[in-house]
Amino acid sequence: MVEVLLKYRPAAFARGTLGFAPPVPVWVIWLAIAGMLVAAIVHYWQGASTLRRRDRAVLGALRVVAIGAVGFALSRPVLVIAESVTQRNIVAVVVDDSRSMRIADVNGRPRSSVVSSLVGGADSSLLKAL
Repeated sequence: MVEVLLKYRPAAFARGTLGFAPPVPVWVIWLAIAGMLVAAIVHYWQGASTLRRRDRAVLGALRVVAIGAVGFALSRPVLVIAESVTQRNIVAVVVDDSRSMRIADVNGRPRSSVVSSLVGGADSSLLKAL
């Protein structure tokens, strides 16, 4: 299930390191978090008449955890994994097929037929070299 949802095997996460890729500068995120925390503290400090001290402490702690989770998510955590992905290498060969390739200047043959003989077959030495 982890591999389907997160693309990598769980063993890859043990070798990875946690990094961050925030969309805005980090100081902006920290400033916003600090503002939210100050607002939460002021809110619970002024609401002292209706709640007991223990209730205020529990609600304040829950709000701090929630604000911390939002700050963590806004920082866009990324997992840096040094794992090579095996794939088949591909070399693209582009052959010119313009009007100028119809000019017969290589031993009386058109340029296009010379290029086709060089690149055309699977046994071509040029393709093997590539």
